[in-house]
Order: sequence, then C-alpha cells, then structure tokens
Amino acid sequence: MKQFFKTVFASVLGVLIASGIIIFGMFCFVIGITASMGSSSSAYVPDKNTVYKISLKGTLSDRTEQNPFAQLMGGSDKEQLSLSDLLKSIQIAKENENITGIYLEAGNLSAGSASISAIRRALKDFKESGKFVVAYGDMYTQGSYYLCSMADSLFMNPQGA
Repeated sequence: MKQFFKTVFASVLGVLIASGIIIFGMFCFVIGITASMGSSSSAYVPDKNTVYKISLKGTLSDRTEQNPFAQLMGGSDKEQLSLSDLLKSIQIAKENENITGIYLEAGNLSAGSASISAIRRALKDFKESGKFVVAYGDMYTQGSYYLCSMADSLFMNPQGA
C-alpha cells in the first residue's frame, strides 16, 4: 500500500510540474508576440506628394480587436476594417502636409449605411482642405459606389461590375 501512494504522488507531482512548464512556456510565447506587435516606436513620416491609399474591401466594424492567435490558427484579420481607425487616418491625412490626396480602391465592402455615411463625411471634410480624392474599382457595391461618389474622379475597370 505504501508503494501505491508513492507511485500516485510521484505521478501527480510529475503532471503538475509538466503542466506548470507548459503554462509558463505559453505565457512567455504570448508575451513575446504581444511585445513584438507593439515594438515599433518610430513614427512613419510620408514623403512629399504622397497619396494615401484606402482599400475598401472586407468587413467594416466599429472597432477591431487584436487577436495574436489568428495567424497561428490559420485565420487572418486582414479583411477587417475599423471605422474609428479609418476616420482617424483620414483626419491625420488631412492635417499632414506631405499627403496630397486619397486613392480609394473599391471592392466588396460589407458595412452599414451609417458607417458609410460617416466615412463619406470624413472624405468631404478632407476634400474641403483642397486635396483630391480619386476612386477606382473592379466592382462597386451600392455602398462602395455611394462612398466613392465623393471622389473627384471615379474610374471603373471596363470588365468590371
């Protein structure tokens, strides 16, 4: 009986130590990924006469959440746009002297009408600063066409829809 309890205790202790090592390793891995994502301390300064490109494809939501495990699990959050980030970037482009205009690349944008109207108002405010907006698309949805109609010039692929 004494030998049985020794074996059970040794097995339980081994499982606890292995679990601790695995949890510690996962914790260090997550900390490393998080640190590498936010380690860019240098700010981007655009060259003179830069055109800011906005790709209108994917899903537009109010805010996007950062998922460090998305790439590990085979997923990608590239097709997700954040309304607040988009509006903020248009405002920054308006205030930056080196950015001369915005190029809208229309695509299959999934967004609500209120979000599209907010972006359209931001583009109108951008144009009032004297800068240009140009749009091009292979395919326009109703929402992306409404958004791109704010552009000075609107282009479409001859084979587009």
